Amino acid sequence: MRQSSNPVFRNMQKNVDSGIYSEVTTKTASWGGIISKTIFLVLLTIAAGVGSFFIPEPVLLPLILVGAFGSAILVFFAMIFPKGAMVLSMLYAIFQGLLYGTLTGMVNFYLPGVGMMALVGTFAIVGVMAFLHAIGAVRATPFLVRFVMGALISILIGSIVLLIIRFSAPDFHLSILNNYPLMIIVFSALVILGAIMLIIDFDNAKNLVASGAPKMYEWQVGLGILVTVIWIYLQILRLLVVIMGNRR
Repeated sequence: MRQSSNPVFRNMQKNVDSGIYSEVTTKTASWGGIISKTIFLVLLTIAAGVGSFFIPEPVLLPLILVGAFGSAILVFFAMIFPKGAMVLSMLYAIFQGLLYGTLTGMVNFYLPGVGMMALVGTFAIVGVMAFLHAIGAVRATPFLVRFVMGALISILIGSIVLLIIRFSAPDFHLSILNNYPLMIIVFSALVILGAIMLIIDFDNAKNLVASGAPKMYEWQVGLGILVTVIWIYLQILRLLVVIMGNRR
């Protein structure tokens, strides 16, 4: 299995390398199972996002806070406890749906239609990447994996630098955010990075199926892909906010 930037797939890679999947099992992971579980988690996320519009604010705010700070914990435990991955994946989908559904609702209030455009754009990218991977047009080469890892490290360092600038030189920080061409380039690059991450996820899922992993690991794969899909949605949403906000 390829080295992945996705923490869920990185953990499964360790299991493959250690030979944990070599045990005989009557039910092994399949592409059909992975696809159905991934679609279910994506739809659950969307349903939670739509549901956030109807949940009273006193109830919604605690759920958002729990989701924002607890999502990483859910992913962590889903990685190390595959038998509980089904429940943990569904909780992650619900909390992320509430969080980004609320965020989308707030953005959509000022920029009507932006949420639907971001959702359609996300589905389009996922569909295209899945098709290209299925026909073998794109592959997760070692160079591609190293590129993604390097890009994510650069993003982390850049975020820390921006945070420092925000408090030490707020005017300069604001000038960066108001640089329309720069923001377009940055968020477009992040969307492309998300698409590349999907290719790596699909490749790791393919190798997992080929390794004969137990069927319960399908939930971990679905969760791993969902993490990347949510990343893509967020970056598209940010890109659209910059584009549409500049036109107003």
